Amino acid sequence: MTLPDVAAVLRDVHTSLTQQQELARVVVRDAENARTEFRARIAGATNPLVDRALGNYAQAIVRLRDGSVLLDRAGGILADYARMIGIDLNAGGHPPNEKPRTQPWRTGRNATPASRHSRPRGTTNYQQPTRIHAEPATRSMNVGDPAYRVRVTTRYAALLRGVNVSGRKKVPMTELRAVLEGLGHGDVRTYLQSGNAVFSSGAGDEDALAAELERAVEEHFGFPVRCLVRSGRYLRAIVEACPFPAGELEGRQLHVTFFSGPVDPKTVAPLDAATFRPDELRLGDRALYLYAPNGIGRSKLAEALAKPATFPGLTATSRNWNTVRKLVELTTD
Repeated sequence: MTLPDVAAVLRDVHTSLTQQQELARVVVRDAENARTEFRARIAGATNPLVDRALGNYAQAIVRLRDGSVLLDRAGGILADYARMIGIDLNAGGHPPNEKPRTQPWRTGRNATPASRHSRPRGTTNYQQPTRIHAEPATRSMNVGDPAYRVRVTTRYAALLRGVNVSGRKKVPMTELRAVLEGLGHGDVRTYLQSGNAVFSSGAGDEDALAAELERAVEEHFGFPVRCLVRSGRYLRAIVEACPFPAGELEGRQLHVTFFSGPVDPKTVAPLDAATFRPDELRLGDRALYLYAPNGIGRSKLAEALAKPATFPGLTATSRNWNTVRKLVELTTD
């Protein structure tokens, strides 16, 4: 493929990407406006299905934003490549000093009459014009070349259940970081001593990451620890979908319990709200929000929720609102 051909392809891709970027921004804006209008219309509603709908809405918006970011990154990579081989995409996609050709140079039997007689009359040592080819790059530009392969990673939070509590299941955070780095994860950090870690990974399966971490932790420390892994965008969606006025509450008054799978609303139906007032709960996406104005240590509702029989077959681990917000900050790209 000649340089003009490459320029034409890059121009078409650049035009398409630009259109998709603009469309993505419009979709995100419209989705955010629709969610705001939806929340205003159902203000004061406490139906679990409504709460779940808001949570799903928030997650969808986060995914739309992530898609918009990826489109922007793709556009940047395309522009960098074009500049590297001397093509200005903003100038129409043609190489410097190269005018687009309306007809390639052709010779031989299949040549058009115009091309057969294009040789100046009376010349004997006439050379056919040379087609312009791209200068050899210092490194291969093949898509499969590792030097130019783009590896998209995701920021995750690992939530370990029941570690460093009352002297049981001691997991030093320095060793936990070493375990995560040993699994090949990058940008590893820990927060507090309650089993919170963040890392970057190219993998996209949260459950597989959690299972891998559980095996590594048991092998390293000698005891089993249940783990949950959640992406940064999931945590952001959890914060955005909070059904309580988090900005008006203290961090100790609001908690989120994360689950390994969806929670059936029938599970919490037997918990009579009047019995546990002023405490309240709401269900979210694989999560439960607990409002305990007097603190979780005095919450009878928190005590009832902590019983293993309440959520059979699910792994659950809780964090206060301050920790949740910090994890969002640490997993933001």
